Amino acid sequence: MAYVYRYIDENDGIIKYVGIVYKRLLDVRIKAHASVDDWRDKGNWRVEYFECENRSVAEAFESHLISLYGTDKYYNKAKKCWGINKYLPDVESWWQTYSESRFTSYESMVVGLAIRKLIKMKKFDEASELLACIKVVE
Repeated sequence: MAYVYRYIDENDGIIKYVGIVYKRLLDVRIKAHASVDDWRDKGNWRVEYFECENRSVAEAFESHLISLYGTDKYYNKAKKCWGINKYLPDVESWWQTYSESRFTSYESMVVGLAIRKLIKMKKFDEASELLACIKVVE
């Protein structure tokens, strides 16, 4: 399972970021943006998403939508030159408004953010230990 998501700035209605997530829960990824990406504080965001079959499909849509929406002018830097894919369908009717409660518990979100922050601080051993604890509980 994978997701494609987009950030729409409610102040001007412009889509400014397109992303994917495939190994983590969507909720954890959205919360990670809030904790590590400075641009996240620069707008009043609405997040929308749609589900994809797998990573390959999500990657294709992500690169296509980055070019289609021109989000490389804002916060997307990777895949900006991949171009528009004329073979992909129109996805505008697929978007759903993101709601945190649909995806994961508060506890999962906190642990995911803690791991992300440890990695950002280059505390890899501590992040690995925390991740190992989670796997034991599962």
